[in-house]
Amino acid sequence: YAGIHRDVFITKQPKVSIFDYNVETIFKDHDYTSAELDLTVDVSNTADTAATRKVRAYLYDNKGNAVSSVNGVEQNVTAAKGGTAKAEFSVKVKNPKLWSAELPNLYTLVLELCDGNGNTLQTVGKRIGFREFYMEGKGNNSEMRINGQNIEFYGVCRGEADPAGGHHVPYETIVKDVQNAKQLNINSIRTSHFPPDPNLIELADEYGLYIMDEVNV
Repeated sequence: YAGIHRDVFITKQPKVSIFDYNVETIFKDHDYTSAELDLTVDVSNTADTAATRKVRAYLYDNKGNAVSSVNGVEQNVTAAKGGTAKAEFSVKVKNPKLWSAELPNLYTLVLELCDGNGNTLQTVGKRIGFREFYMEGKGNNSEMRINGQNIEFYGVCRGEADPAGGHHVPYETIVKDVQNAKQLNINSIRTSHFPPDPNLIELADEYGLYIMDEVNV
């Protein structure tokens, strides 16, 4: 079982590029009729001089319709030589379609990095869900909720293993695992005993599964 179990790849980025980003959906009034999309984008500069770039954000629903309050919001950032800069957005989204295991509604977020003339230098994208997990109550009387509703978990543990590939699990096997879980009325998976292939997280978002992501401890 020794060796590299997952894909290894190399990408070439612009010298000034989107290095990382973080997305949060925040419900302040808890009636779930509106949400705040909080977005932080880290721009990294490996060029020889400081650089100013424009960061734009776009959001589309599962039918490809643009969410007008988000689309085209932009911010200029200046990253020092060898440094990073942050673009931060907080945008209100009215009546978002909520994500849950029963109704896995997803949106597509697209980030665009532009030069001073508005020319596109880089784009990255991610599917996201508007959802809120929290604990209600204390101790043995506490309950986990999503979007204000109690959750009843029907879960299984899943280790990364394939009958033929060992710890190398083909994408097709991961898809079959998720499809089997949904057909058997399973709505949650505990990843035993290490972080799973990122493809499992993406498929759980798409098909509707709660993930209890166990770290390697």
